[in-house]
Amino acid sequence: MTAVLELMPDLSFLVSKLRDLSVVDELTRGLAYQVHERRETTPLWPAFGVQVYLDILHSFGQTCDRLGTMQAESRRIKQSLLDVPVADRCDVLRAAGLRDDDTIWVARKLAITAGMLPRVRSPPIKFLRRNLMYCGLLIQNMRATLQNAGLLYAVTPGALVGVVQLYHALQHEGLLADDCPWEDLQNLWTLQGDTSFFVGIYQRPGRPTSKTTI
Repeated sequence: MTAVLELMPDLSFLVSKLRDLSVVDELTRGLAYQVHERRETTPLWPAFGVQVYLDILHSFGQTCDRLGTMQAESRRIKQSLLDVPVADRCDVLRAAGLRDDDTIWVARKLAITAGMLPRVRSPPIKFLRRNLMYCGLLIQNMRATLQNAGLLYAVTPGALVGVVQLYHALQHEGLLADDCPWEDLQNLWTLQGDTSFFVGIYQRPGRPTSKTTI
C-alpha cells in the first residue's frame, strides 16, 4: 500500500490539472471519476485497479524497465517517420511524444516557485517510473496511432499499387535479394491477387515475359 500512497500525489496532480487525458489507466480513470463527478461514495472497480497495479508492481517492479521500453519505442517510431510528409505524421508524432516532457514535474516546479507548494525535491518522470501499466498504455497508444495513420497513408490513390509494382520490378530485374522479401507486402499481394495490381498477363520473376504488365 505504500507504493500506492507514493503514487497518489502525482496521480491526483495529473487528474486535477490536466483534464481530457488521451491515455488513462484504471487508477487515473478512477481518481478522475471521483474528482470530476464529486460523488460521496467510491465505486468498487477502482479497488480492482489498485490491486492490479500492486500485482504488476510486485511481479515486475524490480526487473521491468517499462519506462525505458516506452522511450525506446518512442524513438523507434519517430525515426521511422523521418521520410514521411509532415501532414501525414503529425498525429503519430504527437502520440509518440506525449510524455517527452514531464508535465507533472514542470507544473509542480512552477507551483513551488510561486510558493503554492512546499519545496520537496522530486526527480523528473517519477510518475512513469512507478506506473508500469501506464507506460504500457502509452506504448499501445503510440502503436495504434501509427497503424491508423499508416492505413490512411497507404491507401492514398495509387500509392499501394505503385509499391507492389516497384517490388515486382525489383524482383524481376534481380535487384532484390532472395533472402530479403517484403513479407507484409507479399502477404497483401497474395490476399488481393495479381489482378488488383497488374493489367495483362502477370509473369512471375525469373520467367520470360511475353506480355508487358502494367
